[in-house]
Amino acid sequence: MSIDKETNRKMNKKAKENHKKRSLFVGDCVDFMRGMREGTVDLTITSPPYDDLRNYNGYSFDFEKTAKEIYRITKNGGVCVWVVGDKINGGRTLTSFRQCLYFQEIGFSIHDVMIYQKKNTPFMRANAYTNCYEYMFILAKGKPAVFNLIKQKTVRHGKEMLVARKTANGVNNKVLGELKKEKTKTNIWQYAVGLGGTTFDKEAFKHTAMFPESFTKDHILSWSNKGDLVFDPMCGAGTTCKQALINERNYIGGIYKTGKKQNGKMQKIKRVVCVCHCLMDIEQFAKNQNNIHGIVRRPSCRQCRSDIDKRAPKTNQAKRAEKERPQKGMPFLCPICRKRSIVGITAKVVAETHHTGDIRDIICDSCNTGLGRFKNGKNYLNNAITYLEQRGVCK
Repeated sequence: MSIDKETNRKMNKKAKENHKKRSLFVGDCVDFMRGMREGTVDLTITSPPYDDLRNYNGYSFDFEKTAKEIYRITKNGGVCVWVVGDKINGGRTLTSFRQCLYFQEIGFSIHDVMIYQKKNTPFMRANAYTNCYEYMFILAKGKPAVFNLIKQKTVRHGKEMLVARKTANGVNNKVLGELKKEKTKTNIWQYAVGLGGTTFDKEAFKHTAMFPESFTKDHILSWSNKGDLVFDPMCGAGTTCKQALINERNYIGGIYKTGKKQNGKMQKIKRVVCVCHCLMDIEQFAKNQNNIHGIVRRPSCRQCRSDIDKRAPKTNQAKRAEKERPQKGMPFLCPICRKRSIVGITAKVVAETHHTGDIRDIICDSCNTGLGRFKNGKNYLNNAITYLEQRGVCK
């Protein structure tokens, strides 16, 4: 895809503005990464379109440019998990190995070559054994800064005679030892695929090539810590971003998604993460209001919104709150921010409610929004205070 300098400048400016700790973008991943700062990503997990196995509505994948940008934005000590396979048609294409060697040429070290084994693959072959795996190339920029071992239960444990000190003569010398209850996982990871194995999210499963949720979770836990930035430039169904959010990591995800043709042109469909941690089409979110940038939608999908509305204030409490609410034009002092305002003119006032529907007090709209963002939780508020104190913002 060729673009002029002015368009590229605007895209880079937009990319820099969109460089947030938790965000999704729609568009070409190379153009977006060009606007990202160098050495900012702790962990990248992605699987590119390879060997034209699937038709992504004309999307053209430039591997070399993508690889170089991933290397540039990766921190020293950062890791990229590159999941890829080969087309099998008259023999393997070996695209996977060529890509791996190119990553090595541009500066990545091949920290490990892992196997992603699919337990229940349905694709049988007439003249060869069933192909049930893809490669997971663990690419490191220097020495990996993070490695959190994942353990699994052993088949048996306890004391028994174990092989030790095997010499060149091949004799197995045995000594009394102890088998642990847990052992480190091997570098061959098995996952069930299909609805119920890959995910229980029917909306996300509509994507044609989705990571199993436990797959991305295991890599996120292995190669990153809480608060680290996880990146997936081709996030598809959004599994990487979802698991990053659930496991308290920050994330940036990219998707090149097209929908039905309208007036002869493919229409992009934006997808966003709901409060329930599911990635959904933007049409699943009700319209809230309009502003100069267009339509603003609610942060929760229609189903989640329905559950939230069920916790609305009880009728008798709503009537009491209406009586206690200051009338428009009256002065009001918010009990939280202590800001004086004029109701309905310089500020809105709302009846702040508990999740049970009980009304606690009348506060300004800004403080009500703030409490909602902190989930009315004492721990979140204390963490915010500690954060500000450590950075000298408040005393």
